[in-house]
Amino acid sequence: MKRKNGDLGLATALLCLVLLTAASQGLVLAEGSSAELSQTAGVPAALDPRLADIRSLEDILKVAVANNHSVKIAEISIEEALASGREVEAALRPQLNLAGQYVRENVANNPAVMNQYYNAVDKIENRLDLPAQLEELSGDEPISTTVGSLTYYQQLAPTAQIRGFQRQADIGTDVARMAKDQAVASTIVTVQEGYFNVLRAYSGLLAALAARDHAQLNLEAVERQLELGTATPLDVLKGKTAVLEAENNLQMASTGLELAVLGLLNSMGFSSVDGETAIAWAEQLAQSRDSSIIPWEIELNEAYAYALEHKLELAMARKQLEMAESAYRVVKEERDWTLSLTGKYQPADDIVLNSSIDSNLALMITAAKSKTELPEAFDTLD
Repeated sequence: MKRKNGDLGLATALLCLVLLTAASQGLVLAEGSSAELSQTAGVPAALDPRLADIRSLEDILKVAVANNHSVKIAEISIEEALASGREVEAALRPQLNLAGQYVRENVANNPAVMNQYYNAVDKIENRLDLPAQLEELSGDEPISTTVGSLTYYQQLAPTAQIRGFQRQADIGTDVARMAKDQAVASTIVTVQEGYFNVLRAYSGLLAALAARDHAQLNLEAVERQLELGTATPLDVLKGKTAVLEAENNLQMASTGLELAVLGLLNSMGFSSVDGETAIAWAEQLAQSRDSSIIPWEIELNEAYAYALEHKLELAMARKQLEMAESAYRVVKEERDWTLSLTGKYQPADDIVLNSSIDSNLALMITAAKSKTELPEAFDTLD
């Protein structure tokens, strides 16, 4: 009887020792899970250079906005709208136009020169009362004419049409900027969702790893109890089943984390990475996360007013109304008649100055000079 009691006491002592060992291992399990995960996945130093410096949500948002195609298209649209505005402004700048023309032809192809020659011959013959001894003008002789002109043009004030173009360019720029803001906002929402999905998946992976370790420890304890005769083979089978379930859950959690990281990388414009890199980067993000709570201090009325002013659909409707009002003002202000005042001054036979200004305040000044080289037969007329 005493021997049986001694064996029972020894078994009880051994069982307590096993339980204490399991409990002590469980106390450090939370820290051990993260350390084991780091060893399994690789340290962050081995990360892709693109990911090594991305540690926070702010870093992720900067990269995502910079790589987003919708944002880039919106930026190009803004540049396009600004260029249209500059083109409209160019219509009010002074413009200089330099033109030249050189014509070489036979005298027979220029009736004006032929008439000029024969009229001069008739005057000489009438003055001398006898046929003049003049060189005969051949129709094959060449004649060349050179004309050069310099034109200054300036719209002194914008017309109704130019003012309409200016307003449309400004509205187009505002619309392009709103489209960019919308693209940035959509990118931020998508990236934030992906970021927190990664953090949740990483926490789930840690929990699955801890559950697997607990199941393994429980199995080891049951196996020791089986050796001591305090557990049955059925208990061992249940422990092994729990370990298999925990391993399966761990595999599912690892796959879920890889998918979450892949979704976040796609929203950032990056290609996919392997599983070890995904786990290492997720651990880096989790360690760098700022868990401080920022209170919401915006009043409801203030938030409602901001939403009314910045909601894309409402803002676009307001811009469409402005566009329609601008087109109506152009039609209303534009006149179907134009008054012009022109002047001409000829300081020399080969120089002509022309100027004009109309009721739309369009000023144009042209200076032209011409030079004609006549055949040698004209020299005998002097």
